[in-house]
Amino acid sequence: MLGRRGIPATVHFGMALSDDETTDQEATVGGRRMLAHAWVTVGRTGVVGTPAAGRFAVVARFTHETGDHETDDRTAG
Repeated sequence: MLGRRGIPATVHFGMALSDDETTDQEATVGGRRMLAHAWVTVGRTGVVGTPAAGRFAVVARFTHETGDHETDDRTAG
């Protein structure tokens, strides 16, 4: 919706590990569940999902303005 209005929004995708341990073997790392979260920003302004974003490591982001796909440097290598 933002892109259709000419507003250059960015969708961020992040991953984190839960604080609690689980015995469930689905999507776990060292007994901790993998969590995913997405949020949208316009420049430095949060649009949706930003309050929880701080605990997640950005793994990818997509900006409508350029159509580019960018991978966060922390995930390289």
